[in-house]
Amino acid sequence: AVSKHPSLEDLALGNIGLDDDEGKLSIILKASKNLKCLGLSGNCIGSRSAAAMFAKFLTANDNTTTMFLRDNDFSDESAYLFALALRNNKRLRLVDLRGNLFTQLGRVTVLNTLFDPSSLTAVVESNHTSVVYIDESNFDELGAINRKGFQEENMHRKLFSALYATTPGGRLGRLLNDFPLGLMPDLLAYLQDFYLDDIPRGMRKHAMESLHQHALDDFDEAFSRQTTFTVVFETLRNWNLPLLYTNI
Repeated sequence: AVSKHPSLEDLALGNIGLDDDEGKLSIILKASKNLKCLGLSGNCIGSRSAAAMFAKFLTANDNTTTMFLRDNDFSDESAYLFALALRNNKRLRLVDLRGNLFTQLGRVTVLNTLFDPSSLTAVVESNHTSVVYIDESNFDELGAINRKGFQEENMHRKLFSALYATTPGGRLGRLLNDFPLGLMPDLLAYLQDFYLDDIPRGMRKHAMESLHQHALDDFDEAFSRQTTFTVVFETLRNWNLPLLYTNI
């Protein structure tokens, strides 16, 4: 029926008992390739093969920008596949995965695609366009990692947040390992013009939990100890200074 209506843009098929019927899912996804928005929430979908079908659909689809898959049974194993899709498709604007079976591991796996604080290069190469909701408890915080229509600003906020998050654990040297020497003056100037309040709490929290590899109950206290002066000082202290003299 969908294929007979080429002008159709949105399709909601929530709570219709699809389960993990791969035959039905294949038919739906094949017919939905021209849709802008597809909703399949509340259908008890959760197998790895079903997740692989969705990941393939999102990776190869140039048209669909919004997908609702909340209240299904996707687990951490599926999170890796969704992360790959988000890494390969930066045209997606919104993916709603709330109400699934993700643990902290699955949550971080998906969010690292939007904001990978392991290096400055990884931050720049993250997905800065997609908004992903994966946790009901901090819905607003996670949605703020990427603001719609602000790709460059999203990237800048992540760079700043990653530098702040590394300072308490002494990981800043690793973060700067692959950073081009010629851009260091610009980075320092940029840091001094940024303010902690400009960074959404969810973005800061994800950066610290990802780098420290566990949930932080005292996150607010740890992050509040950082100041612009602190991160500028730590950036200079951890910079590989011998490289400077090879370029003189």
